[in-house]
Amino acid sequence: MFHVFKDVYLDLDEAFTSLRFDSIAISDRWSKLIFLDPVAKFVRTYDSLASFEAQHANNAGIWGYLYTLTPKKSRIVIYLKPADYQKLQIQYWKSILKNPTAETVYTLHKLFTEDRWFKSYLFSDSSVPSLRDAARVLKVMSRENFDAAYDTTPVIDFLHTMSKSTISFEYLLANYFRDPNSLYAPVVLQKIKQFTWTNWIMDLEDAKFDLINLMFDVNNILPPEHHIDVSDASTLFASVSTNEYLSWIVDPNIHYSAPEYLEATYDKKIFKHFIYKLQCHIDDESNRYIDMIYNHQYAELLEEDVQRGLGSVYTQSRYQERMNQVFTSWLYSVKRSGDLSPLDAYELA
Repeated sequence: MFHVFKDVYLDLDEAFTSLRFDSIAISDRWSKLIFLDPVAKFVRTYDSLASFEAQHANNAGIWGYLYTLTPKKSRIVIYLKPADYQKLQIQYWKSILKNPTAETVYTLHKLFTEDRWFKSYLFSDSSVPSLRDAARVLKVMSRENFDAAYDTTPVIDFLHTMSKSTISFEYLLANYFRDPNSLYAPVVLQKIKQFTWTNWIMDLEDAKFDLINLMFDVNNILPPEHHIDVSDASTLFASVSTNEYLSWIVDPNIHYSAPEYLEATYDKKIFKHFIYKLQCHIDDESNRYIDMIYNHQYAELLEEDVQRGLGSVYTQSRYQERMNQVFTSWLYSVKRSGDLSPLDAYELA
């Protein structure tokens, strides 16, 4: 998917497989389908991008209209034919940058298309071949064809002048690396906070699986003063739910959307203890990483992630389809090089 802003995404019409998201299909292929499933009738369909614009363009054009949409589910996905998909991408990239050039936008086009192809291999064993195949529909345009499209694409005033605080993370990150004191620096650090705590809570989910798996042996890794009675299976849950070191594994309020609850309710020493026991070791770096999370050192965590030289932890797992991982990896390499001049081209308008 191609994240534009807020909860709005673009995707290829061939990638549609379910009504998991609020869906708008702009494709003559879609408008001619007869839906046997009544639920599928809730997909809003349009023959063409022109027909969609005719019905929904406001004073800020279709981008202004899309910006006003609020999903009933987790996101709104606009499904498009490849040519329209790439047309809107060029409009978007050309408009969000302060000083766009054909070279810069062509680079974004190539990196996105490469990223899409790499992601197609995430579906190699998928039971939904259409997802895999759709990811390979896009091709890198020849420079000649791209330049012709770029030259006839206007800068969209709405996109150029709107706040960029809700656009996709990788563009904000490029702007931040260029100038860590820029207007959107607080937005980037807030996103790093969100990603960091999401990743941390997912790490704890892995630890939770391990703890449940060894439940009758859990005393082998608990501090002696916190051992529980495992002699009666019928009282095991009660023992766990009232134990200072174990109660978190049965706490339904722990969720990546509410990290403040985890932080306020459970001492980090508990998690340090289990990581040490479950991993059979915990080095100073692991301890320091946990301390940095709880000390809210998000700029430092981002810098350490860059310097690891192993890609970005903020664009993987549940975020990998929302961001361009190839572009982000390139941003990291530029940051490590010390020469930030290539990032001037990605300054946000």
